[in-house]
This record gives sequence, C-alpha cells and structure tokens, in this order.
Amino acid sequence: MNIYEKMSAITAEIKRIPKNLTVGTGKNQYKAVAEGDILAVVKDAEKKYKVFSYPHSHKIVDSRTLVTKNDYGEKESQFVRIEAVYRFVNMEDPKEFVDVNAFGDGVDSLDKAPGKATTYADKYALMKAYKVETGEDTDCGASDDLLGHDIWKIKQRVEQIITAKLQSGLSQDEIIARAGLNRKQFDACMNAFQNVAALEAKMKKV
Repeated sequence: MNIYEKMSAITAEIKRIPKNLTVGTGKNQYKAVAEGDILAVVKDAEKKYKVFSYPHSHKIVDSRTLVTKNDYGEKESQFVRIEAVYRFVNMEDPKEFVDVNAFGDGVDSLDKAPGKATTYADKYALMKAYKVETGEDTDCGASDDLLGHDIWKIKQRVEQIITAKLQSGLSQDEIIARAGLNRKQFDACMNAFQNVAALEAKMKKV
C-alpha cells in the first residue's frame, strides 16, 4: 500500500470521537475533543498500517495582546496563532510522505498561549488528515438517519464558530450579544437541534 492508500484505510477505520473534554467554567464552558482521545485512536491505526506521523514544523503567523473588559476592569491576554505542518510517513517506504497544514489559536493571560496554539494546531492536523468526526454519538439522542442530515452539520459549524470566538478572548455572553441575541434566544436556538431529534424519535413510534 502506498501512503495515500494507508491514510485512506486509517480514515475508514477511525470512528466518531465524542467530545469528552470540558473547557472553561461557568457561562464560558463548552465541550471539545481531548488531544489524548484523538492520539489514542490514531496511534493504534497508524501502528496497524505502518504510518508514522509527527509535527514537521511550527510557525507563529500572528501574535498580539488582547484587552477584554469584565466586572473587575480590563484584562490583558496574549493571543498566538500557530501554523503547523504535520508529516505522515509510509514506514515501509520512508521517502513517501504527505504534509498537512493546520492552524491553532491560543489565548492565555500568562505565557501558555504558544503551547495551547501548538496543541490545537497539531490536533486539528490529525483530525483534518484522517477526516475525524467529532461530537454527539448516536446514543446521545439522534438517530443514525438524522446524523447524516444538514441540521447536524450546521450545529457543528455553529459550535466551531463559538469555539474560535472563545479562543480569541471573547466571553460567551459577548458572542451572544454581538450576534444580536439574548441568552434565552440563544439557548432556544441551540435546543432546537435536540428538539428535532426528539421529534423524529417520537414520530417513528407512531
């Protein structure tokens, strides 16, 4: 098998990974996929098909100071965006490899922003290379049929936008306000996805 055939086989083998990681606290809390969960499934599949992957390079493409306001005044945070080049090598023919580019953002009030950005970039490179699906599992309320419909793709895109905005330093309340919504309207919109899933399940029992 060449490197493309091996990566295709790995893609087919990796199943949906649930979002088991809780990031942030209070109103800024959201669910994400832990790097360890991705590495666990990728390492096993790469070992089986003899593929070795590693971060070939990292480059800072953006770095600046963010100032946000809260009830206690102003807060400064460091924002860093990293471009990662992740290399996937055919261990049976090391001259054969594929490079995948990915970006990661990190925000921290101390000095951890570069590390966070690097971790995100590496994680997204693996997810991009193997087309890793994340989010709700079929046991979380939606049927197999509904998961293939556009409503779940929209929900995933909304969650990705919110995550990116949170990483840029905005609070969830600020994001909601800038979208022209209040908390009640936002919650109603997000709950609508689950309501459609519940409706489908009820209709199937008729």
